Amino acid sequence: MATAGQQTPPSTSERIDLSLNGLGEKKLSFPKEGNSAEVHETILVAFPALGEGYEILCAGEGRSKQLLLIPMPPNGFSVSYLQSVLGQAKGYLRPLQRDIVMETRQGSIASPDKKSHILPSQEDESEEVTCPKEEDECDNELLHHAWESKSGAEGRLMPSYNSSVVYTGMMKIMGKIIAHSIVQCGVGFPYLSLVCYWYLITGDVSKAISYGNTEDVRDIGYADLIHKLLDAKTDEDMALLVLNRQLLVESLMLHTILSKRKVLLDQLRKGLETLGVLEEAAKRPLMFESFFVSSDENLTSDKVKGSLTFPGDMDDDQVQTMAYFLQFVDECTKEDLKDLIRFITGSTPLPSSRKIEVQFDVTDGCIFASTCLMQIHLPSKFDTYDTLKMALTTVVLRDEKSSNAM
Repeated sequence: MATAGQQTPPSTSERIDLSLNGLGEKKLSFPKEGNSAEVHETILVAFPALGEGYEILCAGEGRSKQLLLIPMPPNGFSVSYLQSVLGQAKGYLRPLQRDIVMETRQGSIASPDKKSHILPSQEDESEEVTCPKEEDECDNELLHHAWESKSGAEGRLMPSYNSSVVYTGMMKIMGKIIAHSIVQCGVGFPYLSLVCYWYLITGDVSKAISYGNTEDVRDIGYADLIHKLLDAKTDEDMALLVLNRQLLVESLMLHTILSKRKVLLDQLRKGLETLGVLEEAAKRPLMFESFFVSSDENLTSDKVKGSLTFPGDMDDDQVQTMAYFLQFVDECTKEDLKDLIRFITGSTPLPSSRKIEVQFDVTDGCIFASTCLMQIHLPSKFDTYDTLKMALTTVVLRDEKSSNAM
């Protein structure tokens, strides 16, 4: 936020102006055991305009529109302190003393030099989607813009209600993009919560909610209320029957998980009708589940190796390189495997509709991948396994200063 003393979350127009002035919503990564100095440095790198001081706030309980000021402890804001206070909630930053002067937005939001980042629609309204600076983070930015992710377990995304998303029809366009990806043997959009997927397939709220659980409740106020109901004990003062408690919990979950998002999911369903994808998915829901729901938790070296294909006619050097590559896959951690699959396919889940091709280049001595073809190209010869491991680690793994080819 740009206004000192602001007590309410920014409106839609304010969020747009904040984004255009480098003060929009960002996901910050802090060191795991970061102290107050590291937290302060990370915040200032992301928001230099807050250099004169800032305060951190969080959303109030229940339906309150007022933000609550998080008091600063004597040692400053450490990572552990912020985790204990914020939990899964968003944090809001505002200047400590003086308002931040922002440039006034003039004319259309979709300026000519930013049109490549706009998801087109037939509506008059347009909404800017700001892509990150790193190229490897841009691929799915347009799709993720309309969704909020669950902190903790990956792959349980749900649509975040936003009037601009509804009015522009972005979710219908997103459904069309996913449908074309599936038809063209792509990866689809395997990041959804199970409850969202089964609503898309059935269109039935009562059936879909049976796949939901408390992890799908993103509203902190509702989550706290549900946990209090689940932990409640019957006594003389409160004759709370187990059946009544279950009905209350299911009603709250139905409202916060599906009812608030139904209009967005209906738009997504409309888009998935493209090329008959939704019709086929409804006939074979278990077969199509991998296109919508993440299976990262089951990713193993054996499954990755089982998804690879190699040329039928290989010389001795290529056979040795294949053995080195399979050894590299065996030694990868789960996170390393996800990085490797992301490098080759552009998405972390293994593709369910086709195999990953490993090609050997006789003339080019570089490692690169074609995400459209789901191919990884390796040089035909490596002198040692350590040479291949160092090259792949440099190119693929995100823990290193990786690039997209070497």
